[in-house]
Formats: sequence, structure tokens, C-alpha cells
Amino acid sequence: MLVKTNTSKSTIEQSLNKKLKKQKGATMIEYAVVVAAVAGIAALVFQADTSTGMGKAVNDIVTEAATQAKNSMGGGD
Repeated sequence: MLVKTNTSKSTIEQSLNKKLKKQKGATMIEYAVVVAAVAGIAALVFQADTSTGMGKAVNDIVTEAATQAKNSMGGGD
């Protein structure tokens, strides 16, 4: 039979709580770094010149999708 004392339980709980808080903080920082990286890449892609390269590809895709959506709702040219 295991006997638990309040002192050892609170010490173990405190230790686990500290570890969990540290892990949660690290996870939040990691997510923030990923979000910042994605936002930076998106800014580069959408800021790019729309007459060549990646900017043109993104512009063409968005324009085609908008045209198809407009046509499917009966608003064609």
C-alpha cells in the first residue's frame, strides 16, 4: 500500500507545474516564430512584381479564381 504525504505531493505537483509552464511558454514562442516566418514569406510573395515570376503566378491564380466565381454567379462579362 502506498502512503502519500502532503509534503511530497505538493513538491511533486509544484515541480510538474513548473515544467508544464516552461513547456507552454516555449511552445508559444515557437508558434510566434513560425507565424512571423509565414507572414514574412507572404509579404515577399504578394509584394513581388506582378508582371514576372512568383508575383505573376499568384496574380494569375487569384484573377482566374475571381473570374470563375463571378461567372458562376451569372456576372460574366
